[in-house]
Amino acid sequence: MKLKKLTINWFSMLWLTVLLITTVAVSTTARQMLSHAAGQSFLFLWLIKNAAALSVLILPMMLGAFDIKIPHRQTAVILSAGTGLILFGLANHLTQPAVLESVPSDERYVVQNIFVTWLAYLVLLLFAPRLKKWLHQFTIKQRRRTLIILTLAIWLLNLNHAVGVLGLAGGSSFLWFSYLFAMGDWLGSDQALLQSLKTSWLIIGDLLVFLAMCLAAWFNINQLSYNPHDGLLLTTHYQVAINAFQNTYLAMAILVIIMLVKLLSSRSLSSFYAILGGLMLNLLAIPKLFVPFLKYQPRWHLSIAIAAGWAVSWSLAVLLSQWTTRFDWQLKFDLGAGWDVLKKTFAKCWPFLLTAAVIWGMTIWSFGYLWNWQLNMLQWIITDHNAIVWANVMIMMALAGILMALTNRWWLSSALTIIIYGGWLTASLLKIQARAEPILPTDLATLTAPKEMLGMVEPTILLAAGGVVIVLLGFAVAIEIRHGRKYRLKIQWRYLIGTAAILYLSGFAFINHTNSPTYRWAEKVDDTPYFYAQLRGAKVNGTLLQFANNVDVRVMDKPKGYSKARMEKIGQKYRQQAKIINRQRTHASVGNQRLVFILSESFADPRRVPDLKVSGNPLPYLDQLKHRTTSGLMISTGYGGGTANMEYQALTGLSIVNFSPTMPTPYSQLVPYQKRAVSINQLFSYSDGIHPFTANLYSRVKVYRKFGFNRFYHLDGGSRLSYTHKIDNSPRIDDWSAYQQVLLNLRNHHGNQFIQLATMQNHMPYDNFYHHNNYKVSGTAYRTPQAQQQIETYTQGIHYTDEALKKFISRLDQSSQPTTVVWYGDHLPGIYNGVSMAEHGLVMHETDYFIYSNPAAQKINHSRVDKAKIVSPNEFIPMAMAQMDLKVSPYYALLTQVHEKLPAITLDPNVHSHSNRPHSTAVEYVDQDGLQTTLSLKQMRLFDDYRMVQYDLTAGHHYLLHDWFMLKVPH
Repeated sequence: MKLKKLTINWFSMLWLTVLLITTVAVSTTARQMLSHAAGQSFLFLWLIKNAAALSVLILPMMLGAFDIKIPHRQTAVILSAGTGLILFGLANHLTQPAVLESVPSDERYVVQNIFVTWLAYLVLLLFAPRLKKWLHQFTIKQRRRTLIILTLAIWLLNLNHAVGVLGLAGGSSFLWFSYLFAMGDWLGSDQALLQSLKTSWLIIGDLLVFLAMCLAAWFNINQLSYNPHDGLLLTTHYQVAINAFQNTYLAMAILVIIMLVKLLSSRSLSSFYAILGGLMLNLLAIPKLFVPFLKYQPRWHLSIAIAAGWAVSWSLAVLLSQWTTRFDWQLKFDLGAGWDVLKKTFAKCWPFLLTAAVIWGMTIWSFGYLWNWQLNMLQWIITDHNAIVWANVMIMMALAGILMALTNRWWLSSALTIIIYGGWLTASLLKIQARAEPILPTDLATLTAPKEMLGMVEPTILLAAGGVVIVLLGFAVAIEIRHGRKYRLKIQWRYLIGTAAILYLSGFAFINHTNSPTYRWAEKVDDTPYFYAQLRGAKVNGTLLQFANNVDVRVMDKPKGYSKARMEKIGQKYRQQAKIINRQRTHASVGNQRLVFILSESFADPRRVPDLKVSGNPLPYLDQLKHRTTSGLMISTGYGGGTANMEYQALTGLSIVNFSPTMPTPYSQLVPYQKRAVSINQLFSYSDGIHPFTANLYSRVKVYRKFGFNRFYHLDGGSRLSYTHKIDNSPRIDDWSAYQQVLLNLRNHHGNQFIQLATMQNHMPYDNFYHHNNYKVSGTAYRTPQAQQQIETYTQGIHYTDEALKKFISRLDQSSQPTTVVWYGDHLPGIYNGVSMAEHGLVMHETDYFIYSNPAAQKINHSRVDKAKIVSPNEFIPMAMAQMDLKVSPYYALLTQVHEKLPAITLDPNVHSHSNRPHSTAVEYVDQDGLQTTLSLKQMRLFDDYRMVQYDLTAGHHYLLHDWFMLKVPH
């Protein structure tokens, strides 16, 4: 295609310079150079970023100030819109957003509300001639007076921080961009004003206002906090988007437009400049496009990214401006005809809209019921969470589409859909009332026994439901007979609708696959599965979407070579290994020994946190105890969460890394549905579970019942807790109360016993609720004074744990019962928002642990623990059995080999948490020096055996799930 020659003049060079500035701003944002620059480098980059952000005001004003000569205006807008949407789409799928503040995000926008700006710019470009025609009905004096008054009002609104008034000060409404367009039109037309302003004074004013603008933006973004130990601390947030819709930016934009109008001899510009303006706005919104060039790459890639960015944008603008002369795509705007089309469309579609409205109302009602009709929560669902509501509605509308494709009877399909949805909601709410849990995919097995299920429902409910069904079906049939023919579809439309609906619903089979379109859609609508708290998930996501979240759940991928013969071979292999291990062990059974597993909530020594200084030693007793016991560091698979995952690994010996990423919480997603679940307590004749908190989270009631615990002590019924003291204003039961409950249970039972305790004292929140706080922290591991206070409260809390632990061990030392304690912290608290997980991920997943035997246990046992410095939670069972000098079954022989011969196993430690959303299961190995390592060929074979056995016990055919392998000591 032959291109029209572009005239290169000083204004073209100006545009090229502005484009270059924009590209540099975007590139530095994508590379995060601003967060690390200092002195002149920071000032240079900061000025460039502000200059680029200024364009969001200048470009709409230029459309008003200059006559843009576009041969085919609608074609130019269509081409620009298509190009922009493609670029936005590409940028949106290139990188994932950061989860927490402590990891800087690669895709920070240069300026706020940029998509709205780009869209408004295209609308103004399309309607510019009509808007100018309307504005020019008024005289220059009238426009001058009106715009000056309006500008003063906007400035006052900004000074008063009233950014929400009509969107004027926030750049979020078309009214704002109409004002900018009108301002540009007036400034370009008011010759009296232009002649009264001297160019020299304008240049000086431009420079001063520009510096003031950059300084104001810096004050708005940069935050300072005061630390009594270190003075003022800079908390740099230069990567966040600039708010260009404030007074100094507006003043600067006005001065720039005046300068351009005075310097340009003609007010006419070609379409090239208008199209390039739209591309510049695209560029400001998509720093993520530069990430592939810059992430983990040498610095010279920055130059390539900048050069490529402005060269491609310039060339693309030239190409698009040429295309506008070759194509003439016209869209007719006939309001009368448009209104007629709208009425006809509504006449055809109103039954569909009515069904959607009814389902929407039913969905809102269900949310209201789940939230116990708390009006503030219902308002939050409707206003801030509306996308979730429509996600539930769309699931039912897809079902209606399938029924319509099958029957070609809309009223009947609609009635059936409403009946099915009503039945679903009724069943869901009844199950929630009975078991505090919504309907899950595993419940569909009950459909094979409808008589038994219906027998659980009160007859009055069944009669009422039957009456409603009869009335709805009768009403639907009557309407179908009288008016149904109007809404019949041709066969091709039925195929299309049915296929689309089936494809939409089938997408939920991949909702937990992190690269699937459904997963990305679920993130867009703010779907939060809450696998560990299904009722909470239903209250936030709706019963339908929460059900869909649990559809795509695989326990494990089938290992290559899995078969009955292979499992029998593995069983015999570790039966022989058990005999070898048992030659060095004393006890063939637990006898009268007691074993206590204590998960200390959120416990991890803050003195190990990078860039954090703690005044004093909050853990003097733990330090002393770890020196005389089997102890070290545990590598947690979570940060700030994931308690039940650590508990699961400790009790079963199975590692979370082997499970599918679609099953991040086996406590609630796996154990309740297993025919037989493995747990260390099954070696003992009696076992107790203790958790001084609610039992609803993580389905612990079901889990402990499945594991075979005799009693479970918690706050939601069950066995009653005898000790519930809280320290000062803390909302949590303290650790000494939890330890006293353990001591009481040990005294009250004779013979062997297992106790699982999960404490709560140091669980978030960390408000300032202790009367005396003896510990202060300093450093850069936190960003705000609030985070500093939280760390100090947390540190005081773990000191109280240290004191309780001292009393607890002292009581055990006096006991004549042989008792062994496995004590560990489950994860770090999520309060260190100044620490980069990418740089210090491993350290931020290290918690404290020890294995202690009281004197009575030491008399009868010889500790056989081989490795202790760095472990993972799945190693605690073989370590406890070695500490207790217990002989092992083939299964525990396998776990012993895993403990002794493999490094610690964990998930990728450079991310924050694996406790709820589906995650990558990239396995990481950590050696005894605390360094990430790889496996030898021999170690890989052992790990393959371990993974094969885990699959067989959880997802496979259970070839080894028998006492001879799991529990019996071979002779």
